[in-house]
Amino acid sequence: MIEPTSQFESSIPPEASSDSRGWAVAAHLTPWIAGFLGPLIIWLAKKEDPYVEEHARESLNFQLSLMLYFFVWMISLILIFWIPIWIFVWMPVFFGLAILGLVTGIVGAIRASNGEMYRYPLCIRFVSAPRG
Repeated sequence: MIEPTSQFESSIPPEASSDSRGWAVAAHLTPWIAGFLGPLIIWLAKKEDPYVEEHARESLNFQLSLMLYFFVWMISLILIFWIPIWIFVWMPVFFGLAILGLVTGIVGAIRASNGEMYRYPLCIRFVSAPRG
């Protein structure tokens, strides 16, 4: 048997069932309806399934990261609102974050349905993997 060469390879779960894949896909798509609550509920309800737990945790971390980025965006917008050029700088940042959330959610759902792991870009790991 070949030993894994990296920590990431050793964390890949065995083949996921179609039920697990469905829940993992839902973890990536529910933020469009329920924000961070969708992945949080799936993560809490399906912690015993390592495949679903990994995808739900990753999606939850990304949604929390996006919330932080939008919060920082709003605070900076309030601070520089009096500068006339703000709309040409901050509005593209807003739409860029929105598009990032949409596209990465779709990519995550596709990867989950294919039985692959997915790591979101620009994601802060607020919720870490269980140690064991």
